[in-house]
Amino acid sequence: MVQKGVITMSDPEPITHFSTEEEQQATLSVLAREMQRVKERRESVSPEKLHEALETISDYLKTGWTTGGGRRLR
Repeated sequence: MVQKGVITMSDPEPITHFSTEEEQQATLSVLAREMQRVKERRESVSPEKLHEALETISDYLKTGWTTGGGRRLR
């Protein structure tokens, strides 16, 4: 069922079935650790450094001699 750009499942049952509660908890623990790792990695770069890196990449793509933008500029 699709409503306003959101896809919903018509079946209320979970997509993944676990054979035991322990298996479900172990899986949720792995997911929680991975989500924490991703959050830490994302926060390890300051917004200023990220902006600087993106500007460097963008400038290179516009003017680098091996890029379409750089070839057009020459």
